[in-house]
Amino acid sequence: MSPDEKTILGWKKYWDSDPKFDGPQEENEYLEFEKFCSARPERIREINEASTQGNISLSETLKQYLITDYIRATHGKRSREIIEQDWNGKIKYRDIDLTIEFAELCFSHSDDAIKIQYLDKRLTCGPEVFACLPLIAAILRIADIIER
Repeated sequence: MSPDEKTILGWKKYWDSDPKFDGPQEENEYLEFEKFCSARPERIREINEASTQGNISLSETLKQYLITDYIRATHGKRSREIIEQDWNGKIKYRDIDLTIEFAELCFSHSDDAIKIQYLDKRLTCGPEVFACLPLIAAILRIADIIER
């Protein structure tokens, strides 16, 4: 669920006067982070103010906090993408492929809580073996809240 170092370096280009990108994926990541930042003008003002006053340490710390907030806000989506991309067909119980369900569970804990009710309440995982995805999603959501 954590972004790789290259992705984070791409986000940090937000503070470059003329950012250069290593391809369309990095630019798209940058643009998503830019949208996130533009919705937090007070935080950006604090960062710029600290930098202008020569308090580079505070400015860098505030930037890291903002990036951490972005990671926290987007990790559900990122985990779903990673699972679909790197784990497709590899998450199985016996002969049942659960990759899609697992990806949706990961995404669900950062989506609107009300949406977990639409997950399969009786997912067949094998003969006489069922999983209640809303229950698993609720447990994951609680664990995520406790972790903070």
